[in-house]
Amino acid sequence: MNSGFNAVLKFNTAGYIMNINNEKFNPGTKFKPKGNGLGIENALKRLIIVRPSTWKTYSKVFKVIISGARLTRYPVIGSIYKGVMMFSPYKKRFTQGVVVNLNVDLTEKGQGTVLPIDMMKKSVREASYLASFDSCICRTNKGCKDYPVDFGCIFLGEGAKGLVKNGVAHTISASEAEAKIDRAAELGLVGQSLWVEVEQYIWGIQNEHMEKFLEFCFCCPCCCTALHVTKNSTRDVRGRFKSLGWMAEVNDNCINCGKCIEVCPQHAIKSDGDKAVIDDQCFGCGLCKNVCPASAIDIKLKKELKNDIKDYFTGLNLEL
Repeated sequence: MNSGFNAVLKFNTAGYIMNINNEKFNPGTKFKPKGNGLGIENALKRLIIVRPSTWKTYSKVFKVIISGARLTRYPVIGSIYKGVMMFSPYKKRFTQGVVVNLNVDLTEKGQGTVLPIDMMKKSVREASYLASFDSCICRTNKGCKDYPVDFGCIFLGEGAKGLVKNGVAHTISASEAEAKIDRAAELGLVGQSLWVEVEQYIWGIQNEHMEKFLEFCFCCPCCCTALHVTKNSTRDVRGRFKSLGWMAEVNDNCINCGKCIEVCPQHAIKSDGDKAVIDDQCFGCGLCKNVCPASAIDIKLKKELKNDIKDYFTGLNLEL
């Protein structure tokens, strides 16, 4: 009986994973912010929001989020995790992100092509409000030794004002934000533009501001919650995160060492026996290029760029 049950479980699990792996993120609807009503939900958010006194406690929550992502491979407990993280119902949740590689190659760049770092700078120049975290909660969580813990994310839009009011961020100017983006590139960090639905309860984003915030993260491969979640999760979760259009490409220098396979947060790299092969799940983060000892990987433009980073967010009418 036990062997039969295990066989059924394996069959159902395999079928479940196959189905969700074939889905692409396309909710088919527009995000609708909740009304304030009696103000109970906004009051709850203000109550549980991260504060300087709870910063380290909340950083441990991020550790649980990373570990829990592996549970997405299993039907029941995986569904619970996705529900709590607001990844599901699949077509009614809008969490998504775009990788903004800050160090893409200049070789073979199309004439007039705007680089990802320039697109990020354009967004901060046009934002109505900017706030910078005083620390990176992911690097706090991991006790990072390789990158500065006090180098935190940038939040854009009216929704960021609550973070400053609560003491975990400070207001910055557009020029300060651009300088921070340049510093992130110098440090070799990966840029990400994120809209994470569940973070409204972590950062206290009020209902009326849900389409008035966007997060720019500067991520290290050792600590980043988003990168680890995408690596640990099933493809339906990973599919919410994409490239601006830049993707990795293997050249003839490849020595098949496997370092790129180990670091890829999308499981997008495999070996064909002779060299590394990159599939269409790559979102161009550049981590593979950073660890390659043979300079065998280039990051090149593979898809037509959109006009603005906001244009990459499906179903959201972002007003920053």
